[in-house]
Amino acid sequence: MTGRFTKKTTAVLIVTALVLMVCFALGAASTYAASGANYATGKVNARKGAVLRVNTYNKAKKVAVLKNNSNLTIKREIFTTYRKTGKKYIWYEVTSSSGRTGYLRSDYVKNVKYNAVTAKAISKLSYRKGAGNSMKYKGKYTKGNNVSVVLKAKPAGSKKTWYKVKKGSNYYYVDASGVSFTTAVKTAAKPKVVTSTSDEVPKIKNVKTETAKRSIDGIDFTLSEIRYPENLYEGGKFGITGLVIASQRMEKMEVAIRNTDGSTVVSAAQDIEGVTGNIYLLDKGVTFGILKAGTYVYEVDVTIDGKKYTPISRQFTVKKPVWAQAITNKAFELAWPAGTAKSKYKYPSGSPTTAYKNALNAAYPGRKWGAAPQVGASCDVFVGTVLRSCGYCKDMPRGLDGQIPYLAKSSKFRDIGYNGNRSMLQSGDIVVYNHYDGTHICIYVVKNGKAYIAEANYQGTFGRLEESSSGMDYRLKMSNKKWIKVYRPVE
Repeated sequence: MTGRFTKKTTAVLIVTALVLMVCFALGAASTYAASGANYATGKVNARKGAVLRVNTYNKAKKVAVLKNNSNLTIKREIFTTYRKTGKKYIWYEVTSSSGRTGYLRSDYVKNVKYNAVTAKAISKLSYRKGAGNSMKYKGKYTKGNNVSVVLKAKPAGSKKTWYKVKKGSNYYYVDASGVSFTTAVKTAAKPKVVTSTSDEVPKIKNVKTETAKRSIDGIDFTLSEIRYPENLYEGGKFGITGLVIASQRMEKMEVAIRNTDGSTVVSAAQDIEGVTGNIYLLDKGVTFGILKAGTYVYEVDVTIDGKKYTPISRQFTVKKPVWAQAITNKAFELAWPAGTAKSKYKYPSGSPTTAYKNALNAAYPGRKWGAAPQVGASCDVFVGTVLRSCGYCKDMPRGLDGQIPYLAKSSKFRDIGYNGNRSMLQSGDIVVYNHYDGTHICIYVVKNGKAYIAEANYQGTFGRLEESSSGMDYRLKMSNKKWIKVYRPVE
């Protein structure tokens, strides 16, 4: 089951396992409906990482551990007491840069920056030191006064919405029912764009980032760092970011991928209560990976006073992967086909296929591959031979202690952040895992809609295809592994 394994590999695996502990904690999650201008950005303030929780108390279930200094989008503040305003009594509802949503106590957040939107008081309006009528009274706005709203807030034990507001250099809180945005000023201060730092924003050639201003039917739009692809490969993931700032209050924003005939392939929407929409908050809902080869349109639509406007509409293409298919084809060429009797591929009585034996001599010259055990009965040798023979990476080393760091550092592969969901896998993916019996490397391949594992085992089997359900589950399930990683060829 395993490949050759040295003491050097042990050190590599320890580092890899530590990285995985964080990677697994930062898995996929849903997004929430943003409140337009009423959001903030910040960074995690915890040297050893901060625990993101499902609720606003210290023993609530853990969602993830967020790295120190990682980016946050803050939706609102939640007070946990009726009178105290210290940081440990205030929690933030946040979305991490990797897309996880939950709650962080405010003393674990730093560098908070607000995107203020001007509204007006519709009557006499008290402002207080915290959210809720029990908080200390600090003053009042008169009817018609401008109110600089920076964030939503929730009082302890109440479902009512309050707003955090800026007055001079100080921050206070007002009852949201006393504020109207209908007479808001035309534009808001440009906020910092929160960009994804996760593996879901790979380096893709021909990425377009657009910053522009345009006017549609008398409404001005500022597009700030809108990110979309010009070219993408089938199955490739892509992270969308950017801000749309309008001169009038928006009610809704939708990001969609459409066919050239206008039909929608996939879309995601959010309600907005201000003049700014953050596209990144819809990133998880717009899945580029489902697109087949063809031409598409990336479109952002906003609704103002019940009317839809399209401030950005850009065409892009999706191409069929080249190298993933080359790796797949070579794996099928070199391995014994599925259904072959074990006696043919079992070490030492069996043998490699003629194609594998010939490829060995070409891929790793200077060795005597003709007789056992020097016939490629090792997982690292089979995978290395496939990758070298198809022409993708002629420098792929032999031995797991060389291959594991090579895959992690090479610009030719990217870690897809595999979380055990097999729907994430694509043909040509390189799978590496460690379990009770050692470490193994293999290739996930698909042909005519059927999935296989292409592999060999050290002094166990020559190159062969695994197709059984139990075999696939065993190799691709996370629960029986110390760690598992999947590396995808970069097209």
